[in-house]
Amino acid sequence: MPTSARRLPDSAAAGATPFEFAVSLAAARSEAAALAPIRFRRDHVPVLKAAAAELRARTPEDDVAITGEVVRLYREGASAGEITVVGRVEDAEILRRIWMELPAPDYQAAMVAHQEMRQVTVRGSLVRRGDALLPVPSRGLPDTHRRDI
Repeated sequence: MPTSARRLPDSAAAGATPFEFAVSLAAARSEAAALAPIRFRRDHVPVLKAAAAELRARTPEDDVAITGEVVRLYREGASAGEITVVGRVEDAEILRRIWMELPAPDYQAAMVAHQEMRQVTVRGSLVRRGDALLPVPSRGLPDTHRRDI
């Protein structure tokens, strides 16, 4: 999301008058033309702020590290499984509960880390779905010391 779009709801809240947002298509497009501006009243600001927060929450954070302990393991059979890690995202102060699905070899390594009460590190993109944080693991797997999932 462009920086100007991120600041739009805050800028609107600071102003006392209605505002408008104009968009133009690229000149290289055959149908290039100025589009009609979108006008917002002050009573639209709360909705715009909520929409901006939702869009920020849905935008994945790329290449983040989550370090913590495996607190939950679940799988049926010997296939892939689900784990929950309680840890910190990028050395933040707040502990977060993060759920993820792992292929069988990574699940086995997470199981060993859980049994030995060792920390694991997950590196990948982090997406938010409702109140849940879901990583999309990109490399590595945990061992009894600390490698990536």
